[in-house]
Amino acid sequence: MYKNLITALGVTAAITATNAAVPEKKPNVILITIDDLNDWVGSMKGHPQTITPNIDALAKRGVLFSNAHCPATICGPSRTAMLFGIRSSRSGIYSNNQNMRDSPVLKNAVTMPQYFKNNGYNTQMYGKVFDLVDPDPRSWNSFWPSKDRWRKLKGNPEKIKQAIARVKQKQANYKNWPGPPVMTPGKKIHAGSPAKGGDETMFDFKTVSMAEKYLAKKHNKPFFLAVGIYKPHSGWSVPKKYHDKFPVDKIIMPPIKEDDLDDVPPISRQLTYTEGLYKQAKKQGKIKKSVANYLACINFADTMVGKLLKSLQQSRYADNTVIIVWGDNGYHLGSKKRIHKGTLWERSTRIPLIFAGPGIPKGEVIKQAVDSVNIYPTVANLCGLKEKKGLDGINMVPLMKNPQMKWDYPAITSQLGKHHAVRSNRYRYIRYSDGSEELYDHSKDPNEWNNLAGNTQYAAIKKKLRKYIPSTKNMPDVAFALPKLKK
Repeated sequence: MYKNLITALGVTAAITATNAAVPEKKPNVILITIDDLNDWVGSMKGHPQTITPNIDALAKRGVLFSNAHCPATICGPSRTAMLFGIRSSRSGIYSNNQNMRDSPVLKNAVTMPQYFKNNGYNTQMYGKVFDLVDPDPRSWNSFWPSKDRWRKLKGNPEKIKQAIARVKQKQANYKNWPGPPVMTPGKKIHAGSPAKGGDETMFDFKTVSMAEKYLAKKHNKPFFLAVGIYKPHSGWSVPKKYHDKFPVDKIIMPPIKEDDLDDVPPISRQLTYTEGLYKQAKKQGKIKKSVANYLACINFADTMVGKLLKSLQQSRYADNTVIIVWGDNGYHLGSKKRIHKGTLWERSTRIPLIFAGPGIPKGEVIKQAVDSVNIYPTVANLCGLKEKKGLDGINMVPLMKNPQMKWDYPAITSQLGKHHAVRSNRYRYIRYSDGSEELYDHSKDPNEWNNLAGNTQYAAIKKKLRKYIPSTKNMPDVAFALPKLKK
């Protein structure tokens, strides 16, 4: 057991702000990454109809960061920033089409699992943890699927290069080209449908089952086990029993304001092409169905989390394992007239972030704004490892112990390298590469319907938040040139 470690509720655990108490036996780590899971989790109150009993139960056992945000709003850059503890504004990784180790900053950088590996841990990966193309083999003692298997699932590097070339050709040929292919309007919207078969037919079921087998074995070293759950990433198809819980005619829609984008700068609409897919889905009557099927996939993902946590509870490692549940980015289901991710608005950046296990307070909800670059130094501290130098993240253990402490580190989210959002406890400030701005007061405007950036009354707030905007002077051009807006 732990020395000087008090786990009873209401009593301060003996982990200091700068150096965690070193346990006699280092705790294990389970990192659960969930793809495209926004704040539609019961304990976060993002949607009144969501069903997430397992994630909610874990939140009660540990610390829920209810104002947590992703460092980037698409899979690859977000996961890269979290696992390296380095922001995309420094690494240059801002697109899914980049190899993270090609970055001069990340070429020899040590990832979070790699740091644990270097400190005597066995590191094991199942499922999607890094982005699909490359699981970064140097980070793991072993991993599944293999690198070749990921390439078969996602497409090999040559195919990716060809896809980028096709996109650039479209940019050259069409003045009003609306954005990356997934955003292109004009096609029939596929809002998802029930998958054939039961849970055992799903990729995530196999992922979790392999992790369960790992937990059933006796390990002579502490382990860092990363488990990537792919749903609710599209397509929104899971076994029928999950879809049956969310009949389309009973769905409560998230708040949508049809003139919401009238007060945002042109570059904002250019970058996200907000209305193309939304208008198409609305015309085809697919918005409610998208919401229903997204909720079904969340319920399935929660079931997989429960399956894994039950196996942990039944294992010999139940009392000595730090658990982290993390969503890589949020998702719009009609808000901001968008059905997709990839924006700097709240629905696209707000994510679940939960820590539970030895040395972690129970039932704590922290409302201070944080982002997931902080996970790396935090879990290292919880496990008694020496502080890793050179990270952009901030150790959140002191905040876990004292949620009312002064916390001067807002959440920072980057989009395509040169555009950034700063989320404080109260405000969201967005600054684009052309200098245009958005500002929202979440104490009065949780849906971000009223852009205050042009109101001189808020000049001091903007100045205060602007100092947190990362420098982009060394960043390459954005992944895709901006299209011209149709008049």
